[in-house]
Amino acid sequence: MENVIRGLAKLVKRLGFSEGYGVIYAHLLLSGKPLTVKELAQITGYSQSAVAAYLMILHRAYLVDRMKKGPSYAYIAKLDYISRYKEKLRELVENDLTPLIDAFDKTVNNAKDDSQRRHLKKVLEELKKIDAFMRKVLEIEV
Repeated sequence: MENVIRGLAKLVKRLGFSEGYGVIYAHLLLSGKPLTVKELAQITGYSQSAVAAYLMILHRAYLVDRMKKGPSYAYIAKLDYISRYKEKLRELVENDLTPLIDAFDKTVNNAKDDSQRRHLKKVLEELKKIDAFMRKVLEIEV
């Protein structure tokens, strides 16, 4: 079970969250039932305030759902990993890769000599291949 928790924590970390978020998410996923902040704190050994902070961010990231359970809230893990990874990939393409390709395009045109221009064009071609690949991945329906 510990290997599964570490693996899930690593998976969530790849989405840009720290290990604590992954541990909380893993326990929610494995429980198969809604858990309260107090229950998660007991299971993980984290303080209730830390668990509450993790859950708030996981909820905002659409990785967990929240529901009323008596006087408090309970949380349950969502299972839709693919859309979350695709969202991160889309952000990478739009916010980082596309502007980088645009900047590289201008740099190629302003190269000092033919040798530098040829080298920069090769780099630009590779960036465009990465862009094309990522866009194809984003089109995949699963």
